[in-house]
Amino acid sequence: MAPAPTQLPMRLTDLTNLVEIPLAPGYVVREFRVGEEEALAKCMLEADGPGWDAERVKREITEAGFVLKTFVVVFGSEVVATTSAAHHERRFPDIGYIHWVATRPDHQGKKLGSIATLAALEEFVDHGFTESILETDSFRVPAIVSYLRLGFRPTAVDDSHESRWEEFFLEHPTLRP
Repeated sequence: MAPAPTQLPMRLTDLTNLVEIPLAPGYVVREFRVGEEEALAKCMLEADGPGWDAERVKREITEAGFVLKTFVVVFGSEVVATTSAAHHERRFPDIGYIHWVATRPDHQGKKLGSIATLAALEEFVDHGFTESILETDSFRVPAIVSYLRLGFRPTAVDDSHESRWEEFFLEHPTLRP
């Protein structure tokens, strides 16, 4: 059996002119706080599907050694969106890595994932990075639209990526940058 394909990478090559997106009333973007693991797990569970609990959040996000900072968007006391600024030093030595962007379905359509991503991009600037990369799946069309609006562009880091991006844009020609 062939291995599963890798995720599709997108790269933002200039962090000096980040877009501005207003935050909808009632929402606040801020750094994740220790003790919010269950709330973050609920967000991830609703956005990404089964398998998320506080221990996985710690292991893969908040206590993962490559994560620089995790950001959350809160509405009242609820964590409704998140992303992390990370640095995969071996894979992408001089590039900030956007890690686990998620928005709860009942809060989608308000650009909260993009706003959390912008917080992570600003963190990269603070760390001296001039570029960012992320990896996504071709079925996450709304996420890809958001990344394109932020200035990310499809890129290839393995031999399959160019043809897979081409296939994606054949299916979604209006999204081609």
